[in-house]
Amino acid sequence: MGGDHLHLDHVSVRFGAITAVDDVTLTIRRGEVVGLVGASGAGKSTLLRTINLLERPQAGRIRIDDADIVDLRGPALRQLRQGIGMVFQRFNLFARRSAADNIAFPLRVAGVPRAERQRRVAELLELVGLGGRADARPRQLSGGQQQRVGIARALATHPAILLCDEPTSALDPETAGSIITLLRDLNRRLGLTLVVVSHAMDAVKDLCDRVAVMDHGRIVESKPTIELFAAPEHPATRALLRREAGLDLPQPAQGAGIRLRVAIHGAADATALLSATARRFAIDLIFDHGRIGHVAGETLAQVLVRLPADAPVSAVIEHLRTGGAQVEVDDGR
Repeated sequence: MGGDHLHLDHVSVRFGAITAVDDVTLTIRRGEVVGLVGASGAGKSTLLRTINLLERPQAGRIRIDDADIVDLRGPALRQLRQGIGMVFQRFNLFARRSAADNIAFPLRVAGVPRAERQRRVAELLELVGLGGRADARPRQLSGGQQQRVGIARALATHPAILLCDEPTSALDPETAGSIITLLRDLNRRLGLTLVVVSHAMDAVKDLCDRVAVMDHGRIVESKPTIELFAAPEHPATRALLRREAGLDLPQPAQGAGIRLRVAIHGAADATALLSATARRFAIDLIFDHGRIGHVAGETLAQVLVRLPADAPVSAVIEHLRTGGAQVEVDDGR
């Protein structure tokens, strides 16, 4: 991954009396895939649209490769947008144009000669897995295929940055998974920097290197994806994971003992560490709940264990953390 590619510095966007984005600072490295997540109305789509100035901030600066873009107008703004592709939730295809014509549209606007347009369109159709569907109209394509056309169109002008606004939310889970795989493959093959808005945490955990959580227009937590899922800190993050990803481990059962939330990379490592902890302190660990999942290409085990009332809680926690686990006392939040 390269150096800093995109930097938002104290960016704010207001619509009348409403502050949609409130003093946001965020740096994204070249080739990184960053997710913007949050509840509806948190400001994530508005923040995304500031990157290509579809929404112009009232305060703050935005730099791409150290060039300040906020004041760009006219030809300079059009040139900027050729370097930033955008993928939409509802595809936004021209209904009466073929897949090839939809992909060619930004090239035609940019004044690219016809022969070069045809070559680029054929290349992009192959890239997104639609080599045989150049003449198909949107109504002849499935939702996933329409989104592939949208992705190809976003890539037509060789952008270095790809903005994705809820790219899988209009798709069924299987199709959404194929689009996530395609986006990740394009990131790796082309070195694209991706900024992805999503409320679907399953998409985020499979696609993003890092996640920024927004709440009431602010970024309240930002960290590598695996760390966010293993140890969410802000209440908004915890609520989002409970609501969207099913990580709301059940409320403590009645009975004596303190309950710990434990997150460990690797299912085998989790079993070994918990077993070693029980042996070391000669205690019985009561497993109230657990699950194993995959986040950002890594296995993450999350369990709730209850300690006996007389267990040395601080020593147990320290032992688990020394073994590489994320541990916190469960308070039901």
